[in-house]
Amino acid sequence: MPTGEINSNATWHLSPNNHEVMNFFKNFIKYNLHLVSLNLDNTGLNPQTLIVLAGLLRRCQAIRCLHMSANEGVTPAVVSWIRSRIQAKDKIETKPIASYN
Repeated sequence: MPTGEINSNATWHLSPNNHEVMNFFKNFIKYNLHLVSLNLDNTGLNPQTLIVLAGLLRRCQAIRCLHMSANEGVTPAVVSWIRSRIQAKDKIETKPIASYN
């Protein structure tokens, strides 16, 4: 987690792989504004990447389901922040999934 506020990226350093993921998602969301569901389970995304992705998803007003289980960045603070950023019309609920371990 960054040392500053959750929405401040001043202290964040995204890996080259995460930069590549963000560039892909930026283009994907640009052309899919009516995206309803996105499954990012077990994709190895860190907190910074998840938060940047949530900022991109603000443009998708139809989003109803965002799966993020089994990522190192999924914390209550990150989930709360993402919930506040996504402009879904329906209530967004957290549904924890038990680990396979």
